[in-house]
Amino acid sequence: MGANMLLSNNPKVVIKAVLVISALFFYDTFWDLFLSLLHYLFGILHLMFEFCEHTLERLIEHLFHVDPRTAEVLVFYVMLSIGAYATLKLIQLLPDCYRALVEQVTAYWQQSKAETLGYWQAQSLKGKIQWGAVFMVGMLGMVLWLSS
Repeated sequence: MGANMLLSNNPKVVIKAVLVISALFFYDTFWDLFLSLLHYLFGILHLMFEFCEHTLERLIEHLFHVDPRTAEVLVFYVMLSIGAYATLKLIQLLPDCYRALVEQVTAYWQQSKAETLGYWQAQSLKGKIQWGAVFMVGMLGMVLWLSS
């Protein structure tokens, strides 16, 4: 009765459960879909990069009246400089981002731990035994599944 009330009052729990079950049963399909989408994304990014590079080469050839080889070398060094600058800025930004991420993860962990502890302390002895049984059966199922 208590678990049914929990699910009916919180649709996020149902959505998370469905997503977890789907991920467990269809992990290979999701992984293949993810890799395919990532492949297409990188392909599109590569085409956009090549278009920008080619356009910049033609622009340099036209503006400065240089041959294609010289324009290619100039574009390479311009892109190398832009990449070095972006890398430098990223390296300067990473410690702050890491610090903020650690603080957020720690706060989330503390909140989740407090909620779980409160839920556990509110359970009756029968509820605690049921949770323990569910955990043991789940672990046994995983061990049998992994060892088969």
